[in-house]
Formats: sequence, structure tokens, C-alpha cells
Amino acid sequence: MLEFETLVTLSIVPLDDSAAEAAAAQALALFLKAFEKEFGEIVGRPDVVELSIQIASYDEMPPDIQKMANEMFDLENRVAEDDVVVSRTKDFGRTPTMIFLGSNFLPRAVAGEGVSGSMQRLFGLTLVELIYQFLRGQVDEDEIRPKIVSLVRETIS
Repeated sequence: MLEFETLVTLSIVPLDDSAAEAAAAQALALFLKAFEKEFGEIVGRPDVVELSIQIASYDEMPPDIQKMANEMFDLENRVAEDDVVVSRTKDFGRTPTMIFLGSNFLPRAVAGEGVSGSMQRLFGLTLVELIYQFLRGQVDEDEIRPKIVSLVRETIS
């Protein structure tokens, strides 16, 4: 539950039992709860009261799903390059937001080094998509980007 001007239910579900998915799900849940007040100031009173996030490791996906995702989204190259890819749905709460993790997600999740890594990328990209969902697409990404960058920077130690 996120306590904005209205309560929002947010489910974060790893699709497999990989360490990367577990780490991503737990870190994302903690990040969203830790910055709940700041996040709530951005979204105000959202019309959407329930969202779902599903997390999948590209390497753990069945070959037929990998093939389809590569044909549709060039997913293999995108996760190899970016470590994290977050989908955008346009039905505002009916379809889960998908997070795809590349094989370097955990090795590039750095802490205590004063630099950002794959976790910060996960936080930033997911925030953009959640805000998009909560505000039903009525968002200027250039306007919210500085707020998101500011929140994510607070996670760099």
C-alpha cells in the first residue's frame, strides 16, 4: 500500500526465483515506500488505485518468449545495453508494468561507491512509468524528470 491522497495498492511480483528478480523486487518496494511522501506529492490523488509490476530476468525467460520479445522489442539487445527495460502500458491499471532485467543487473548494482548503477536505473525508469500510469498519461516527462533524478540521487551513497 502506498499512502498518497488516496490509498494505492501496488503489487510487485518476480516471475521467477532468480536472485536478480528477488533483489529488484525487494529494493524497488523499499525505495517506493521510503520515498512515498515525495512520490505522492508528484501524483497527488491518482484515479488509478491498483497497479501491478512484474519482474522478469531475460535469461530465465523460456526460449519461445525470448524469441517473441526479440521480434517485437529487440529485448535481448536492450537488456544487454541497459540492464533494465521497463514497459509502458496504456490501459492504466489493467495490464501489469513489466520490468525486464539483463544478465548484468546484479553485477552492476553498486552501493557505497558514490556512483549510480542498475538499481538506480530500475528506480528511475519504474518511477517514470508508475507516474505515467497514475496520471493516465497526462504527464510531461521533461517536467517530472528533475524530481525523479533528485529522488534517485538520494539512493547513491
